[in-house]
Amino acid sequence: MRKLLLFLLTTCMVAPVASVTVHTIGDSTMCNYKDDEERRGWCQLLQMYLEGITVNNRALSGRSSKQFYNEEWADVKKDFQTGDYLIIQFAHNDEKGNGLDRDEVIELIGNYGSVNERGTCPYTTYHDYLKKYINEAREAGVTPILVSSICRSKFNADGTVTRSGQHDLGDNYKVVDVANKKVVNGTKLDANNHKMDYTENMRLVAEEMNVQYVDLMSATQKEWERIYAEGGKSTVETYFRSGDETHVNEKGAILVGKLAVQAMYDADVLRPYIKKDAISSGITLTEVHTEPTISYYTLDGKQIDSTDNAFHGICIEKRRYADNSVKTVKVVR
Repeated sequence: MRKLLLFLLTTCMVAPVASVTVHTIGDSTMCNYKDDEERRGWCQLLQMYLEGITVNNRALSGRSSKQFYNEEWADVKKDFQTGDYLIIQFAHNDEKGNGLDRDEVIELIGNYGSVNERGTCPYTTYHDYLKKYINEAREAGVTPILVSSICRSKFNADGTVTRSGQHDLGDNYKVVDVANKKVVNGTKLDANNHKMDYTENMRLVAEEMNVQYVDLMSATQKEWERIYAEGGKSTVETYFRSGDETHVNEKGAILVGKLAVQAMYDADVLRPYIKKDAISSGITLTEVHTEPTISYYTLDGKQIDSTDNAFHGICIEKRRYADNSVKTVKVVR
């Protein structure tokens, strides 16, 4: 009897499973707002789409990757526990320097002219700060996730989102004239040159650092353009704060949150924590237009017919969506 009691006590004295947290850092398009404000950050509502994980939204209005690192980052790291996740999203305020970083400008010409202190250069210091977050998160046992910024509701005459609305400053950015020690405005790049594109530069960092990447900019761009095509800009504006092309309202935050978790699910990011109903309803962009087609292959690449649950090989599933896009998922089992 005593042995049985000892067994029951020892089996019940199991340390509680530590809760997992996803920490989110970024700017005003993500952060929390009071109930009486019209703005809503998409991460303010992110918890409603997740389960088994806690959202710690540390995003703050007005912050660039540089400013957040210098002012807030040390405090955020105090919340880290091994096994946590970190969503990193910056661009809106990194653009404040019109493509220049004040510190780099001072180093080159000894003054900074009118360059905003928050700005980063998309292909130099923007990379540097993203890498700081990635490396320091990994050192703490935290998995970093790069998420591109939501696009702005700025449209061309044909209903497509403008280049700057996509966080690409290629149509109008500043450069440093070292010889004359001044900052020059109005420089332009060819449309195919993405040197000044913060979204593309984030993707490059993700590729270089082998970090999970979620392209929320493209997801929101496609959705705003779809809504514009159906109802014009006035309909798009119903998702944004009055007179604002950057910050969404509650309706917009709900939609962006759905787009975010759908993009995460598709990229196999935080997939075990995403509620099933969060990716199956309410998003016109991702409604299934046709039933999925599944092809089966042996491990050496030979296609076969199989419906056997014990099948061992490669499954390729293709789904067509309402916007006629096709997504392919390859699974080895």
